[in-house]
Amino acid sequence: MSLKVLHCVAGLNARDGGPARSVPALANAVGMAGADVRVWSRQPATISLADFKHTKFVSGTLNANVTDDWVPDVIHDHGLWLDSNHSVAKLGRKNRILRIVSPRGMLEPWCLRHRQYKKLLAWLLYQHRDLLSCSCLHATSQSEVDQFRRLGLKQPIVNLPNGVALPNPLETASIESELQASETREALFLSRIHPVKGLPNLIEAWNNVRRPGWRLRIVGSDEDGHKSVIKSLITEHRLNDSVTIEEAVHSDMKWTLLRNADFMVLPSFSENFGIVVAEALAAGTPVITTTGTPWKRVLEKQCGWYVAPTADGIAKALTIAMGTTKPELKEMGHRGKEWVREEFSWQDIGQKMLTAYCAVLGGKFKGLWGKQCIERKCAA
Repeated sequence: MSLKVLHCVAGLNARDGGPARSVPALANAVGMAGADVRVWSRQPATISLADFKHTKFVSGTLNANVTDDWVPDVIHDHGLWLDSNHSVAKLGRKNRILRIVSPRGMLEPWCLRHRQYKKLLAWLLYQHRDLLSCSCLHATSQSEVDQFRRLGLKQPIVNLPNGVALPNPLETASIESELQASETREALFLSRIHPVKGLPNLIEAWNNVRRPGWRLRIVGSDEDGHKSVIKSLITEHRLNDSVTIEEAVHSDMKWTLLRNADFMVLPSFSENFGIVVAEALAAGTPVITTTGTPWKRVLEKQCGWYVAPTADGIAKALTIAMGTTKPELKEMGHRGKEWVREEFSWQDIGQKMLTAYCAVLGGKFKGLWGKQCIERKCAA
């Protein structure tokens, strides 16, 4: 009999950012590994789910999806703070179902400070208890593991990154050839337009080091009204001729934008993973990102720049990147693509996650899978 796994996430909409891509992909990978997997979201998904053929997607009342005919062995909840996360915790406790929690970066220091009073109230009312009562935590980077421990969370931790679905070169070739005809060189930001992403620093840096023949292309969905802030900064610095803001894109067009950029910039203050970095590398495009993300190895792999999340740090990286020749950037992108292919396969990650579920269920948390994908540090 297959292990039954219920993944729970607040929403599967394009505006939900990385989790809207990574949660269905993780669930599908675990299904490919042999589990019976379902993904519950409060509202029906608005993103395409056609590629996820090894999992079933459900919505509506959470309790209605746990019946006598289908009771999960494992609940894997994604995110924190919302009433839906609390409902998942209550369901797990009531039915004595093993529960794994992926905070998805929501316990990182910057995120805890953002709207901190609301979060403090939620922490005192239910969130701390809900975390303490889960059987296991899932981190996507070592920095997230370290933050769990700083907060006094002592459960076992599955330390597994997100995977990357590699682009299909045939599906984007026609659009790509059209875009390559432009002689304008391009730096690309492709993520949510949200305060955590550090866009004001990027605008200031661009204002200080921009070059003729280059443009900064900002592509993403507005969140918390932050797009108006960025537009005002662009106008204030008189950058309208070299900086554009566009609506979010997905699927084939996303890969086309990544492939055609000279480099991608993610200037975030905080990221638990930063899936767009992995996607850019998968597309063969080098990256500039910050020490607020877990992508220090872009230096080791020689496929990008890793700098402080400040205007000065980003400006220095932009100067070097714009001074790098096209063949050199292409070689950097090739190294990044090979790294992603080797270490961020969804098939491999799905198998390791299923192994982790089985280990926790069996009370056996002794081994290490992959590169320390399971860690246990319980207090004596």
